[in-house]
Amino acid sequence: TLLLAGSVRRRQEFAIRRAMGAGSRRLAAQLLVESTILALVAGALGILASAWLLGGLMALAPDDLPRAAEVGLD
Repeated sequence: TLLLAGSVRRRQEFAIRRAMGAGSRRLAAQLLVESTILALVAGALGILASAWLLGGLMALAPDDLPRAAEVGLD
């Protein structure tokens, strides 16, 4: 929905690109590339955040926590 809201705001940009001769495939490809880059960056940031948070949580975990040594990222 966030990308949909962004595309509504960019309607004028797409209209200009369309007037300059860009086809529907070209516009769709642009949106696909932007969405893919956004997803990859978000995924990488999520992995980094989870690794950071896991380290902090494990530092706070009690010593007698069962199977604590097995906790990690897959």
